[in-house]
Amino acid sequence: MTYYFDLALRSCRRSKALTALVVMLMGFGVATCMITYAVFRATSADPIPWKSNQLFVPQIDNFGPAHNDQGKPPDLYWELPRMPLQVLLLGAVLLWLLGQLAVLGPARRAAGVPPVEATRSL
Repeated sequence: MTYYFDLALRSCRRSKALTALVVMLMGFGVATCMITYAVFRATSADPIPWKSNQLFVPQIDNFGPAHNDQGKPPDLYWELPRMPLQVLLLGAVLLWLLGQLAVLGPARRAAGVPPVEATRSL
């Protein structure tokens, strides 16, 4: 265990800029998570708990009672239609193809490096 700790310390001392960058990015990541959690807690709470039982949502029908079902208030909530399976499969195939194209250039460059050069220690 101490060997790996000493190895990590030597690596950190050797590349101080990289160590500082990693520590800074970890700090930004933790700060982002905490801010997201704080905003979620603030926005998901009851904004005015002392008046919640007195609040109403008005629904306005611009066409009047003649254009709906026997004067009933309009239904303002609707569902989106289900996405067809072909669209989901097409999206999955396109994402796979995009990933393959993204690694094509680096893979071709890496394939051109001789094994002796690739395995040589620095």
